[in-house]
Amino acid sequence: MSIGFGIRAEMGEKELSEINRVLRQAGLPAYQNPEIDPTGAAHCSSCRAGIYTIFDGGHCLGRASLDHNGASSFDQLARLAQEHLGAEAKVLPLLQLGQLLYFLPISFTDPLYSDHMYHPRQPLCSSQQTTSELVALATYLDIPLEGPLLSDATARAINNTPDEPQTVWLTMFEAARQSVAHKCALILG
Repeated sequence: MSIGFGIRAEMGEKELSEINRVLRQAGLPAYQNPEIDPTGAAHCSSCRAGIYTIFDGGHCLGRASLDHNGASSFDQLARLAQEHLGAEAKVLPLLQLGQLLYFLPISFTDPLYSDHMYHPRQPLCSSQQTTSELVALATYLDIPLEGPLLSDATARAINNTPDEPQTVWLTMFEAARQSVAHKCALILG
C-alpha cells in the first residue's frame, strides 16, 4: 500500500475549527490557511514557487522525487527512529499507527490529539518537531547534513538510491520543510 502527503491548502471550517480548538487547549497559536496557494509548481530548475518544484528535471515534492512511499517503508523509518532516538522520537513513531497524520507548521514537541476528526485520537504533529527528529536520525541513515540543512547534491544522491529508509526520510524531510516554508498543513495517509 502506498502512503503519501496531501496538501491542506484550504481546510474546511469544521476541520480548521477543531484543529484550532486543540491548539488553543495546548496554549499554542491558531493555524490559518495560507494566504498564497502553496501547490504551485516551479516551471524551471532555478525557480521554486511552491511545495511542488522542478528538481533535476523532474516534478518533485521539494527535492524528493517521490511524494508517496510504501507503508512498510514508513513503518521501517518509525522503527529506526525508536531504535536510535529512543524517547527523543515523539512524531516519527506515529508512522506505525496506520492512520492519517496531520503536520502543522507550528512549533510544539509532543503530538496533540483530537477525538473529533477522522479517527479517535487523531494525531496533530509539528512540522518543526518532525524536521528536528529527522535531522537527528540522519546520522544513523548515513545522510550527511550541513547542520540542519540538506544539500541539493545529497538530495540528488538519495533520489538515485534504492535505499528505502533514505528515500522515505527524504520524502518526510522535504514535506516537513515545505510545510514550514509555505505555512501549510499536510496530511500523511
